[in-house]
Amino acid sequence: MNLYPLSYGYGAKVRGKMRRIDKRIVKEIFVDNKNIDSTLESLIILADGYRDDIAVGILSKHLDGKKLVGLVKSERTRISSIKNIPVYLSHLSKKQPLKNLVFIMDQENDTLEKIHSEIEKEINRVCNKQTKKVEKAERYFIYDCSLGRRKIKLVFIINGVDAIDTEKHSIEDHLLMAAEKLRISDINYLKTSKETWIKLEKESKSEKVYKKLLLDKKLAEEVFNQHFKGLKFIEY
Repeated sequence: MNLYPLSYGYGAKVRGKMRRIDKRIVKEIFVDNKNIDSTLESLIILADGYRDDIAVGILSKHLDGKKLVGLVKSERTRISSIKNIPVYLSHLSKKQPLKNLVFIMDQENDTLEKIHSEIEKEINRVCNKQTKKVEKAERYFIYDCSLGRRKIKLVFIINGVDAIDTEKHSIEDHLLMAAEKLRISDINYLKTSKETWIKLEKESKSEKVYKKLLLDKKLAEEVFNQHFKGLKFIEY
């Protein structure tokens, strides 16, 4: 999966993050503006976090195919990012046949049932009434949605791992799960997985985890289980 950040400034930041992990990976997974054509059918919207784009970069390395996918960091966080659907469609529809929107957001301290309910309410405000649920799993679910004459697929992926003991579930849950599997020593859990991961970064233990996730597809699939399942709906 090839990534095309819609904003030049944001694209530079994401490339910089990935370059610090592996310089070679940047050319492999990112597409320059001058190389883009009218094949952008999917857009990933990151509705949370500092490390979500690193996770998406790792995922794109392992997902098969050369499908081009847009990438944007939403100014609105979590469920409120759904309000931007008309903006994304109007911005891209003139040049690209956008068909799929993927929202990736943290669970935090909400129940999954509450998140599902609030997302459905927001979808119904934005889309026409003929919204249809295609698939629902615990941490990813898909809807077919009509907005005017446009028909789009909405994919929602909720960051979090039940096995990680934290007050708020986030993308860092998955990174800590990888650290545990790699037997990174002396992981002292703080109140949230985000705080714990920041501590590992300061101790220079995070780079080993990122590099291993880039190299080991099996580990990445195990750690980012719901992400792989959700993104495969737009990969084919």
